[in-house]
Amino acid sequence: MDLWPTIITSALTLVASFGGFFLAMLSQRRADERQAARDREAAAESRALQLEDERHDFQLKTLLALQEPLRRMARGTFLVIEQDRRTIEERGTYFQLPETLDPDGFETSIEYSQHVARVTDNALRQELVAFRSLCGQFELPPGDADSLSKEEALRLQTRRLYELADATDAVTTSLGVRLRAELDRSGSQRAS
Repeated sequence: MDLWPTIITSALTLVASFGGFFLAMLSQRRADERQAARDREAAAESRALQLEDERHDFQLKTLLALQEPLRRMARGTFLVIEQDRRTIEERGTYFQLPETLDPDGFETSIEYSQHVARVTDNALRQELVAFRSLCGQFELPPGDADSLSKEEALRLQTRRLYELADATDAVTTSLGVRLRAELDRSGSQRAS
């Protein structure tokens, strides 16, 4: 008779041990799942930060590379306007410009357009596209060139010159602001 309480106590102890082991296993599994979820979130956040850094580095390189074709395009357009002014003063009307005036104009335009397409700031991109359009417009005589007097044509070229100077100033200022923002962001990330 003394054997039954010992057997019952041993059986209950065995069942309680298995129950405790089972509960510990469930608790450990939940802890592992929570840790795995935290690890996945941390990895996703780290990847998102890395992608964001790569986007900003790409944008910085794009904006830096855009400065030179912008300068060349503005310079080429200024040269065309000035050549048109001289032609009007000499001949009294517009005339076909020599191709040697800006031999790399087409390549500059293509390079400029490629860089503009990579600009992520919509407002800046639209401003750059508008500037390109203005340059293209000013590189051609006006549609009513034949009906303009010499004085009217010269006034038009002067107005174009000032308009292009203002547009160049505005677009380079906008580009500079965006470029400084990218440089500041890049510099602050390297410091941290």
